Amino acid sequence: MEQKNILIALVIILSIGVVGYFTLVKKQSPSNVTQNSADDCDLISNSSFRSINQGEVGLGPNGPEMGYWGIQFQKSTTLSDYSELTFDWGHSDVSESGTYTCKNNVLQAKFSNYSMTAYYDGAKEILTWGGVEYERVK
Repeated sequence: MEQKNILIALVIILSIGVVGYFTLVKKQSPSNVTQNSADDCDLISNSSFRSINQGEVGLGPNGPEMGYWGIQFQKSTTLSDYSELTFDWGHSDVSESGTYTCKNNVLQAKFSNYSMTAYYDGAKEILTWGGVEYERVK
């Protein structure tokens, strides 16, 4: 009888773990991203993106000033890491930079002290970065 109770408890714990895992995985990918088979990572490299909506860019004499945020993607130009993909992100009155990888339109951005996942929707030509939508500057 004791073995049966242990087995039931293990099945319940395993079920909760599986449901929790798939719930977290689903939350990581925004629902507005159109799935397509094309990998547009090459379009992202060496390109610029501008936020679709304006956000705060600092304080002016009359309070918060609004403007567009931007992201510039490029290959590193330093000799030690020439092949690394890098970015510069200007948002609010902050500028951050780091490296990124891209596969199947999913970007893994690495900052000095944290990481972030971003998504590029090739069908809509929209990059969702930090919860903000950006369009490619052509």
